Amino acid sequence: MDKLVAIILVNYNGYRDTVNCVHSILLSEYKNYKIIVVDNASTNNEELKKDKFLNENTDLLFLDKNIGFSGGNNRGIEYAQKLYDPAYYLLLNNDTEIQDKALGELVETFERTENCGLVTGKIFYYDNPEILWAAGGKFDFHTGIADQPAMGKRDGNEYAGEHETTFCTGCVMLISKEVMERVGKLNEEFFLYAEDTDYCCRVMSEQYKLMYTGNAIIYHKVSASSGRSSKITQYYNIRNNFYIIKWYCRNKMYGYLKRWYRLMKEIMRGEYELKNVILAWKDFRKGILGKVDI
Repeated sequence: MDKLVAIILVNYNGYRDTVNCVHSILLSEYKNYKIIVVDNASTNNEELKKDKFLNENTDLLFLDKNIGFSGGNNRGIEYAQKLYDPAYYLLLNNDTEIQDKALGELVETFERTENCGLVTGKIFYYDNPEILWAAGGKFDFHTGIADQPAMGKRDGNEYAGEHETTFCTGCVMLISKEVMERVGKLNEEFFLYAEDTDYCCRVMSEQYKLMYTGNAIIYHKVSASSGRSSKITQYYNIRNNFYIIKWYCRNKMYGYLKRWYRLMKEIMRGEYELKNVILAWKDFRKGILGKVDI
């Protein structure tokens, strides 16, 4: 019999995306799963509460305040631990849709890989399904920077099959009960962004492997454009990336300089505003973590 998978979806003002994601999960060939939807204090969650489809097919949890990506996932994990004691946890963005074989392929890769810690899949842009958003990734311990080299590329032979990787995006992340108990849950100090990089580093530090499988297909509803992101996104991305460098980079000074060099280019391309970069750097230097009123 297939082992039980607890699928955690964190919802924040994404009711329709969440419904569509659940619809795609229900088409899975792998049938032994429980879907747990955690509403992260959406501004209006009445649709979610009243939705007959979601109430019949998922466990709905409603939080009193927004505790971020890590916090929302952790509450879902804690709920699943107490109620179901699953063999696996699948952290899945609610703005994704998965193919029918994806869940089974993730589990199969995990089970046939010795000393496996995490598994992620092949993720395409939902609105441009010929273009990759992620196919594994790379964490550079010399710079402290995590990248998704496949982003923006067309699918090819190099993204087929499965292989070891050094970064698994939190968009799709399968974790076993053993790894969860040994490594722990996500770090809530980040609030938003870089928590997946942190988790990957913690898993690797326990000598587990990170795996990518090109047989698990997922579609992610993110924009393929490279326009300027919001102030909140800029702040947490930059601040938290500096903490990743501080905690995991083997040559911290080189890591900071490399990040600043990259930031300058991103500012020149219009991807970041200088004032947001400076605020993030100042708060990092002060040791500020968690949610910040910006």
